[in-house]
Amino acid sequence: MNIILNFLALGDFVISQSVLIHYLESKKSSSNDWLFIGSEENAYLSKLLFSQRINVKYDSVVSSIPPLFNVRNSSILDVTNSLFLLRKKINAYRDPVNTFFCEKKDFRYSLICNSNNIKWPKAKSNIYSDRYNCFFSDNIDIDSLAKPLSDCKNSLKTILINPHSRMGKKELKEEDLLLILETLRYYLPSTIISLFDFDDKYSKCHIYADRVIKYSTLHDSVRTLKDSSFYIGADSLFLHLGYFFNIPTLAIYNNYLNDYFSPPGLISSERFLVSKYKNLSTLDVEKALKRICSQ
Repeated sequence: MNIILNFLALGDFVISQSVLIHYLESKKSSSNDWLFIGSEENAYLSKLLFSQRINVKYDSVVSSIPPLFNVRNSSILDVTNSLFLLRKKINAYRDPVNTFFCEKKDFRYSLICNSNNIKWPKAKSNIYSDRYNCFFSDNIDIDSLAKPLSDCKNSLKTILINPHSRMGKKELKEEDLLLILETLRYYLPSTIISLFDFDDKYSKCHIYADRVIKYSTLHDSVRTLKDSSFYIGADSLFLHLGYFFNIPTLAIYNNYLNDYFSPPGLISSERFLVSKYKNLSTLDVEKALKRICSQ
């Protein structure tokens, strides 16, 4: 049995699912001898991503991130209890022929597994290839994971924009989002734009959106993404979901580490913007849209 541990962010889980599917499809295999161990939140997302081609099992041992992975907000007793709970769960599946795959090299995974047989990733060029090489040790290049680009000329009809991210420092600046929306309205006046604004942080931008979504479940949010023909957003779960569902995407990063964290093929396609220590300019956005429309 191949076991993948996931107690971290949902975006990490989507990356794991993506590389697993790529591996099984490349091997022309539909093996279901895969077990995810993680949170109930991860298990729920797994159902939303479910593919009949690949059947994976899920054992959710905690309702959310366990104390061992949330040390700053947990007591020593909670962290210790969490460690023993997770090790007990792993040991319940362990036998001499088991192969264990972990997300990334981390002291917490070392404490849980306590095994010299764990395959750790070696830093490559991108988190997707790192994750793949962690699981399968094939030493593949990131280009092997890149999906064919969709035809953007016919995709800019229904656009979903999500300026939010789990980490506040990754969220879009209101000035940047305003500029993007103004530019979209100028060049694509008939495009239907949906905007996620869960905490009413981007109220100045509402006038440019056809639909402002202030509350949405994970299920409804994923369905909204799948129903959209183009996605624009910050570095977040939905950026990786866009790659998973093969939806054309324009990413907005606030740092220059995007080569490592971006979905495969995104950087080479030049469908991204970087905003750091400054706001985006009209020229930045216009260039990005022209690249997209010309592909």
